[in-house]
Amino acid sequence: MDLEFLELIERDPERLAGMSLEDFMRLGGNEGAEIIMWLIMRGALAPKVKRVHQNYYLPMTTRWPWHSSSDTPDNAVRMKPYVFDLELSSRGLRLNRFLHGFTNVERRKLFAENPEKAMQDAALSEEEKKMVRNLSWKAMMDYGASFFCLEKLARSKGVSNPEMVAAFRGESLEEFLKTRRVPGAR
Repeated sequence: MDLEFLELIERDPERLAGMSLEDFMRLGGNEGAEIIMWLIMRGALAPKVKRVHQNYYLPMTTRWPWHSSSDTPDNAVRMKPYVFDLELSSRGLRLNRFLHGFTNVERRKLFAENPEKAMQDAALSEEEKKMVRNLSWKAMMDYGASFFCLEKLARSKGVSNPEMVAAFRGESLEEFLKTRRVPGAR
Protein backbone atom coordinates (compact mmCIF):
# COMPACT_ATOMS: atom_id res chain seq x y z
CA MET A 1 0.00 0.00 0.00
CA ASP A 2 2.91 2.38 0.66
CA LEU A 3 3.79 2.46 -3.03
CA GLU A 4 0.18 3.32 -3.91
CA PHE A 5 0.24 6.13 -1.35
CA LEU A 6 3.47 7.47 -2.90
CA GLU A 7 1.85 7.39 -6.34
CA LEU A 8 -1.19 9.27 -5.04
CA ILE A 9 1.01 11.91 -3.37
CA GLU A 10 2.40 12.73 -6.80
CA ARG A 11 -0.62 12.29 -9.06
CA ASP A 12 -3.81 12.59 -6.96
CA PRO A 13 -3.24 14.17 -3.54
CA GLU A 14 -6.91 15.21 -3.42
CA ARG A 15 -7.90 11.53 -3.22
CA LEU A 16 -5.64 11.07 -0.20
CA ALA A 17 -6.94 14.28 1.39
CA GLY A 18 -10.46 12.83 1.13
CA MET A 19 -9.57 9.71 3.12
CA SER A 20 -10.22 9.45 6.83
CA LEU A 21 -7.66 8.55 9.48
CA GLU A 22 -9.47 5.20 9.76
CA ASP A 23 -8.89 4.64 6.02
CA PHE A 24 -5.17 5.32 6.47
CA MET A 25 -4.95 2.92 9.42
CA ARG A 26 -6.92 0.22 7.62
CA LEU A 27 -4.85 0.49 4.45
CA GLY A 28 -1.45 1.29 5.89
CA GLY A 29 -1.44 -0.05 9.46
CA ASN A 30 -0.36 2.05 12.41
CA GLU A 31 2.12 3.94 10.26
CA GLY A 32 -0.69 4.89 7.86
CA ALA A 33 -1.19 8.03 9.93
CA GLU A 34 2.16 9.28 8.59
CA ILE A 35 0.38 9.96 5.32
CA ILE A 36 -1.03 13.07 6.96
CA MET A 37 2.55 14.37 7.25
CA TRP A 38 3.11 13.46 3.60
CA LEU A 39 0.01 15.48 2.68
CA ILE A 40 1.29 18.48 4.63
CA MET A 41 4.55 18.23 2.68
CA ARG A 42 2.62 17.85 -0.58
CA GLY A 43 0.57 20.96 0.20
CA ALA A 44 3.77 22.99 0.14
CA LEU A 45 4.47 21.96 -3.46
CA ALA A 46 3.02 23.17 -6.75
CA PRO A 47 -0.17 21.49 -8.02
CA LYS A 48 1.81 19.66 -10.72
CA VAL A 49 4.98 17.95 -9.55
CA LYS A 50 7.50 15.69 -11.24
CA ARG A 51 9.12 12.84 -9.35
CA VAL A 52 12.85 12.83 -9.98
CA HIS A 53 13.80 9.99 -7.65
CA GLN A 54 12.09 7.33 -5.56
CA ASN A 55 13.56 4.98 -3.00
CA TYR A 56 11.61 2.51 -0.90
CA TYR A 57 12.36 0.26 2.05
CA LEU A 58 9.88 -2.23 3.39
CA PRO A 59 8.02 -1.23 6.57
CA MET A 60 9.72 -2.62 9.66
CA THR A 61 7.18 -2.48 12.44
CA THR A 62 5.99 -5.87 11.25
CA ARG A 63 8.59 -8.21 9.87
CA TRP A 64 8.68 -11.64 8.28
CA PRO A 65 12.26 -12.81 8.76
CA TRP A 66 13.46 -15.84 6.87
CA HIS A 67 15.93 -18.48 7.84
CA SER A 68 17.17 -21.40 5.82
CA SER A 69 16.10 -24.94 6.57
CA SER A 70 16.73 -28.22 4.83
CA ASP A 71 13.32 -29.43 6.01
CA THR A 72 11.39 -27.53 3.34
CA PRO A 73 11.39 -27.99 -0.40
CA ASP A 74 12.20 -24.34 -1.10
CA ASN A 75 14.87 -24.26 1.63
CA ALA A 76 13.21 -21.33 3.46
CA VAL A 77 10.88 -21.14 6.43
CA ARG A 78 8.95 -18.15 7.63
CA MET A 79 9.50 -17.35 11.27
CA LYS A 80 6.83 -15.98 13.59
CA PRO A 81 5.92 -12.42 12.56
CA TYR A 82 6.72 -9.55 14.89
CA VAL A 83 3.77 -7.38 15.84
CA PHE A 84 4.25 -4.58 18.34
CA ASP A 85 1.36 -5.51 20.64
CA LEU A 86 0.36 -4.67 24.22
CA GLU A 87 2.61 -7.37 25.72
CA LEU A 88 5.72 -6.14 23.92
CA SER A 89 4.79 -2.53 24.53
CA SER A 90 4.44 -3.12 28.26
CA ARG A 91 7.65 -5.13 28.58
CA GLY A 92 9.63 -2.59 26.56
CA LEU A 93 8.17 0.56 28.16
CA ARG A 94 11.22 1.47 30.26
CA LEU A 95 13.61 0.77 27.38
CA ASN A 96 11.44 2.74 24.93
CA ARG A 97 11.27 5.71 27.30
CA PHE A 98 15.06 5.64 27.60
CA LEU A 99 15.51 5.44 23.82
CA HIS A 100 12.89 8.09 23.10
CA GLY A 101 14.76 10.33 25.54
CA PHE A 102 17.45 10.67 22.87
CA THR A 103 15.24 13.35 21.33
CA ASN A 104 16.63 15.52 24.16
CA VAL A 105 20.10 16.91 23.42
CA GLU A 106 21.20 16.71 27.07
CA ARG A 107 20.30 13.02 27.28
CA ARG A 108 22.13 12.26 24.05
CA LYS A 109 25.16 14.11 25.37
CA LEU A 110 25.09 12.20 28.68
CA PHE A 111 24.78 8.89 26.81
CA ALA A 112 27.69 9.80 24.54
CA GLU A 113 29.89 10.83 27.47
CA ASN A 114 28.79 8.29 30.09
CA PRO A 115 26.45 5.59 28.78
CA GLU A 116 26.48 3.66 32.06
CA LYS A 117 25.25 6.70 34.01
CA ALA A 118 22.60 7.42 31.37
CA MET A 119 21.32 3.84 31.60
CA GLN A 120 21.47 3.87 35.40
CA ASP A 121 19.53 7.16 35.54
CA ALA A 122 16.87 5.53 33.37
CA ALA A 123 16.72 2.54 35.76
CA LEU A 124 17.33 0.07 32.95
CA SER A 125 17.55 -3.55 33.97
CA GLU A 126 20.82 -5.41 33.47
CA GLU A 127 19.28 -7.22 30.50
CA GLU A 128 18.26 -3.92 28.91
CA LYS A 129 21.68 -2.37 29.56
CA LYS A 130 23.42 -5.34 27.93
CA MET A 131 21.24 -5.06 24.80
CA VAL A 132 21.97 -1.33 24.53
CA ARG A 133 25.72 -1.76 25.15
CA ASN A 134 25.94 -4.45 22.47
CA LEU A 135 23.58 -2.68 20.04
CA SER A 136 21.61 -5.94 19.92
CA TRP A 137 18.97 -4.59 17.55
CA LYS A 138 16.99 -7.80 17.10
CA ALA A 139 17.11 -8.62 20.82
CA MET A 140 15.86 -5.13 21.69
CA MET A 141 13.00 -5.37 19.20
CA ASP A 142 12.11 -8.87 20.40
CA TYR A 143 12.15 -7.47 23.94
CA GLY A 144 9.66 -4.75 23.03
CA ALA A 145 11.62 -1.79 21.73
CA SER A 146 9.75 0.17 19.11
CA PHE A 147 11.55 0.49 15.81
CA PHE A 148 11.02 4.25 15.97
CA CYS A 149 12.76 4.41 19.36
CA LEU A 150 15.56 2.15 18.14
CA GLU A 151 16.17 4.65 15.34
CA LYS A 152 17.05 7.26 17.95
CA LEU A 153 19.73 5.00 19.46
CA ALA A 154 20.96 4.16 15.96
CA ARG A 155 21.36 7.83 15.05
CA SER A 156 23.24 8.51 18.27
CA LYS A 157 25.65 5.65 17.43
CA GLY A 158 25.97 6.48 13.71
CA VAL A 159 24.07 3.40 12.54
CA SER A 160 21.77 3.63 9.50
CA ASN A 161 18.35 2.02 9.15
CA PRO A 162 19.65 -0.46 6.53
CA GLU A 163 22.46 -1.48 8.90
CA MET A 164 19.93 -2.01 11.69
CA VAL A 165 17.57 -4.04 9.49
CA ALA A 166 20.47 -6.16 8.25
CA ALA A 167 21.21 -6.98 11.89
CA PHE A 168 17.53 -7.92 12.45
CA ARG A 169 17.90 -10.38 9.60
CA GLY A 170 21.28 -11.71 10.76
CA GLU A 171 22.97 -10.38 7.63
CA SER A 172 25.82 -8.03 6.85
CA LEU A 173 24.86 -4.69 5.32
CA GLU A 174 26.24 -5.88 1.99
CA GLU A 175 24.13 -9.07 2.10
CA PHE A 176 21.02 -7.05 3.01
CA LEU A 177 21.55 -4.45 0.27
CA LYS A 178 21.73 -7.21 -2.32
CA THR A 179 18.08 -7.99 -1.50
CA ARG A 180 16.95 -4.37 -2.06
CA ARG A 181 16.10 -2.66 -5.31
CA VAL A 182 18.21 0.41 -4.71
CA PRO A 183 20.89 2.00 -6.87
CA GLY A 184 24.34 0.57 -6.21
CA ALA A 185 23.02 -2.29 -4.07
CA ARG A 186 24.00 -5.10 -6.42
